[in-house]
Amino acid sequence: MCLSEVWGEGHASAGSALLADDVPEVWYRDATVGLTAPWGDDATAFWIGRADACHFEEISMKIGVSAMGDSCDADVSPQFARCPYFLIVDSETREFEAFSNSAAEASHGAGPAAVRELADRDVSVVLAGKIGPNAERALAAAGIEFVQAEAKISDAIENYLRGATTT
Repeated sequence: MCLSEVWGEGHASAGSALLADDVPEVWYRDATVGLTAPWGDDATAFWIGRADACHFEEISMKIGVSAMGDSCDADVSPQFARCPYFLIVDSETREFEAFSNSAAEASHGAGPAAVRELADRDVSVVLAGKIGPNAERALAAAGIEFVQAEAKISDAIENYLRGATTT
């Protein structure tokens, strides 16, 4: 695959940066649903590579989910900062870590406290029912994407990885 194949239609975002020797590094997230991409089986994953090598690798990311329970069979919590649990799911392996939300019982500042907990665990995106304005500002400041989700956690994650903007 060459650079021109990456810049086709159907990509939600695309960009490039120069690496050593002025070889462009290309990255994108394909948001098309139901299409098979010529560059791999998973058309909705994050990919990165050098244009001269025409080789691209999948990049793993951590997805934080506000959860009603401590497994992927639980529902996404309708509340972000006051959810009972958080799950952090590896986008590549689908392995997850579940832990109690220590901010859930806070008298104030639950949103920013929950964001700090997830940011400390290198989360790139959060799936939750709703977030408050303080949590929204804290997520933006931490560079963490928010996606509204109302589904079983496993379904919400798969929908997100397929490129859905809400799940």
